[in-house]
Amino acid sequence: MTDRRAGAGPSGRKAGFLFGCQVLPQFVAMGAPSVALPAVGRSLGLPFGATAWVLAGWALTSALAMPLTGRLVPRWGTRRILLLMTVMMSGGSLIAAFAPSLLILVAGRLIGGFGAGGMMIATYSALTGLLGGKERDRALGTVAACGGMASACGTMVGGVLTAWLGWRAAMAVPALGLPLLVFTARLAPAGQRDTPRQKLDWGGAAALAVLGGAFVTLLQARSTGLSLPVILALVVAAVLSAAILVRRLRRRPDGFVPRRVVGAPGFLTSAVAGLAIFGGYYALLFAAPALIEGNTGWGSLEVGAVLLPAALCSLVAARLIRPLTSRVRTWQITAVLGVLSMTGMLLGALGDPVFVVVALALAVCGFTGAQAVLFGLVPRLVADKDSDTAQGLFSFLVYGGSSIGTAVVGGLASALSLSAALAVVAILPAAGVAVSVLGRPGEETVRQAEARSSTA
Repeated sequence: MTDRRAGAGPSGRKAGFLFGCQVLPQFVAMGAPSVALPAVGRSLGLPFGATAWVLAGWALTSALAMPLTGRLVPRWGTRRILLLMTVMMSGGSLIAAFAPSLLILVAGRLIGGFGAGGMMIATYSALTGLLGGKERDRALGTVAACGGMASACGTMVGGVLTAWLGWRAAMAVPALGLPLLVFTARLAPAGQRDTPRQKLDWGGAAALAVLGGAFVTLLQARSTGLSLPVILALVVAAVLSAAILVRRLRRRPDGFVPRRVVGAPGFLTSAVAGLAIFGGYYALLFAAPALIEGNTGWGSLEVGAVLLPAALCSLVAARLIRPLTSRVRTWQITAVLGVLSMTGMLLGALGDPVFVVVALALAVCGFTGAQAVLFGLVPRLVADKDSDTAQGLFSFLVYGGSSIGTAVVGGLASALSLSAALAVVAILPAAGVAVSVLGRPGEETVRQAEARSSTA
């Protein structure tokens, strides 16, 4: 049985709306806690920089779950993965909501983030299996708009919940994903892919997980007060896991990280461009509430309300980007989106509440546009049989940018001011612009990949 049924099932607009609603709690899970972080720090007696793990931990395990889920979808079916990961996301969020300490809070966020990452890959897989061509792009654009709006609206949701019910209520928001399964589970293809079954490369999966975890933890070493032996151990773990991955890439071309996928023209350049834009957005999302609260003395409710207009920009961005994808080259779009994100970070670094709101609006546009353009491009960069694997690895690299951005800002905030840390991290979207212009992702690679798929 195959899940590739282009043209069958619901329209792109309907499927995108339903699955967009499904991912709403996941994206709110980034914005809502960001407003609650000052309250978390006060409640648990923590420095603000240490609370970055509440966001960075979620983003990290979310990214780590994506390549693994991409390999499991053909084996277990999209529907089973969607159900399992949504339950994990909801359960982890409830653990975080009732956590008595930072350790338990972060543990719950790690579990919830893993489920959220897997749920996103199940969503992309379901839409790729149900739809094709313009309908698929329309659905992915709708999901991107929902995600951008939810992550930015999360500040308002988090502000309301923190002010009225406390920060624990903000942590519990992703648990709302469970009842939404009623509308999406029946649409997700239940059967397995008709692709060759190979033994899963657990060694490669472990090496990739260790590399990602060690790297982001090292970025947070200063704010979390890690001892020198622990830091050295993390450095050794990162170097060894990177060496193992390189070796397995050479000796096992069909391993957990297939050579034909990461070596596909445009794959890595597209991923790096997306990583840079996502990293800038989530860094600003982490810093914006604290910047406004520090400059005005407002509470979480007022901060959330002020940031709410920025969320609406995601709808505008999705509507403007969608028709451009057929007329403007991908690298040109990502370059412009990178400029928007970089400009937003530099404005946000000024600290004035008005500038911070405008900054977040620009970053939301960059995030929403990059998600709609790049995730729609991935299935066309590789052969059809590699689509799920490619989507998982691509998502790992791109969403990993969000954990890098928040981790760097949190780490630098303990040595510099929050505004200065944000200005430094503006290097991320600037790098995305450079990669887009020099690497030009998506310029000729789509036709090459389609020709390769037709002869496979």
